[in-house]
Amino acid sequence: MNERNGNWASTFTGRAFFAMDPRVEDICIADIAHAHSLDGRWGGHSKYFFSVAQHCVLASYIEPNFFPLEKLLHDSPEAYLRDLPRPLKIDPRFAAYREAERVLGSAIATRFGLPDRFWELPAVTIADEIMAATEWRDVMGPPPRPRGRALPPPRPELITPWPPLEAERRFLLRFAELTGEDVSDDIRRAADAANGGTDVRGWAFGEMSTVCDDLIEALRQIDPAHPALRGARLRASIARSVPWIDPYDRR
Repeated sequence: MNERNGNWASTFTGRAFFAMDPRVEDICIADIAHAHSLDGRWGGHSKYFFSVAQHCVLASYIEPNFFPLEKLLHDSPEAYLRDLPRPLKIDPRFAAYREAERVLGSAIATRFGLPDRFWELPAVTIADEIMAATEWRDVMGPPPRPRGRALPPPRPELITPWPPLEAERRFLLRFAELTGEDVSDDIRRAADAANGGTDVRGWAFGEMSTVCDDLIEALRQIDPAHPALRGARLRASIARSVPWIDPYDRR
């Protein structure tokens, strides 16, 4: 076994990931999708859960003819390093974090055939800022103080948050659409994880849409005998009968 620098952390797919010594063979789209789906934007300080996975998928559809894969993967280092609040990330004392993020980003770029520092492409940064403006409008609310930088106009469409498993699935399917890579095993793995006991990732968000019809159909096409399909139709019908609890509803 080759010597590696630093300590390792375990990933969703069971890899040992060395944050200070990342290698191309360590990068896995299933790990990125899974981590993003469980990671909330804005450090968790949104009015309700809104995942990095959904942020990235929606960003990839902004001017979709220009660098859509780069937009989808622009936050990929966060899947392994986690994100820092912007005031810390830009502080000179956090230069080591920025360097680790750059090195990991280069490995991710190599893995997926993207240009180095692809997250800094103007089309990518503009899409990211459009999403930030949209999220301020839809999931954050008015800022408590004037922002230090102006943002472009938000997307006209309102954000409807996806539960984590749905966000993970859509991230993987968008990746497959843009690259042609087969993600069927990754979708199956995500369903297995959600089906292994109490489905905290999906059922905790009120609408119970981890078993929504399109997820059921996607899984059925991949593996008609998958155990997660047992009773899924019934559970989906129950889910549809339970209204989404509006976080703004004060009745």
